This record gives sequence, structure tokens and C-alpha cells, in this order.
Amino acid sequence: IADATRWASHTGSSVVLVSYAAWPYVLPGTSLGRAVERCWRRGALVVMPAGQEGATLPYPDDPRVLVVGAVNQDGTHPAWSNGGPALDLVAPGSSIVAYSGGMASSSGTSVSAAFVAGVAALVVSARPDLSNAQIRDVLISTARDLGPPGWDPEFGWGEVDAEAAVIAAIGAP
Repeated sequence: IADATRWASHTGSSVVLVSYAAWPYVLPGTSLGRAVERCWRRGALVVMPAGQEGATLPYPDDPRVLVVGAVNQDGTHPAWSNGGPALDLVAPGSSIVAYSGGMASSSGTSVSAAFVAGVAALVVSARPDLSNAQIRDVLISTARDLGPPGWDPEFGWGEVDAEAAVIAAIGAP
């Protein structure tokens, strides 16, 4: 995972999806932690799923990584989606229908993280000059707040909103 993350930063990627809840390995001094730092220094935003043990992540927020949890189709928090201080955003993650040699349904925060990485890529397409910190800010500031007002440990800043994010990016200074 660290090698792939380093490779993505080396190729000039603006958005890097680490589709694995690798939180214990992102800590400073680990190979993935160093790879994430390299991505950030090179201007890439790293998006990572929160995981699905139904746990509270014991890790603090890391501004170099956008951590994504899941929401059900009705906007509620699934019991299996991790939360806690590191959680930034949520996205659809329950019973997502996709084609993989046939129609299949999938659930998980990796699915949710892929949605957020896709929205981040749309933001980059709209405004390629934005820094990784600005992309992160656009995604967070345009999220649809769910749960209690403001940030909370089940929904982070809210559910990613592609349309609002792209409109904000176009208007960003």
C-alpha cells in the first residue's frame, strides 16, 4: 500500500485513493505514514475509508488524509461504519449496485471513499490550480450536514455533495 501510494505521488496524481482502512499504518514513522506525507508535500489529497468494525477510531484528525465513513440510502449512520475524531466526511456506502461482470451490490466505507475521491477529482477538473488543502476545504465546506449541527463523530462534517463542491471550486479564489 505504501509503495502504491508513493507511486501515485510520483506520477503527479492530485487525488490518491487508498481503498483500505490503514489507519494504524499512517502513523508518523511508518512506511505508509511517510508515503502519505510525500503525497501531501507533492500536492496530492489522500482519501481513505474509515473502516467497518462499528468502532470509534482512536486516531486524531490528520489534515493530510480525508477519512470517509458511510451513510445508508436514507442518510442514517450504519452501525458498522467507523467514526471518531479522524472522520471527515461520509458518502453512500450501503447496498451500492455496481457492474462487475454482472450486477452486484456492495457495502463498505471503501465504496464511500471512492465516491469522495471521485468528487475530489471533479473539483480538480473544475479548478486544477487548487492546492490539496483547498480541495479538502471545498469538500468539507460544501458537505451536507447530517446529525447534530457541525462536525460530529458519526458523520464528520457531513455527506459529500458533488454539485456544491464543483460550484464552490469554480468560485474559489
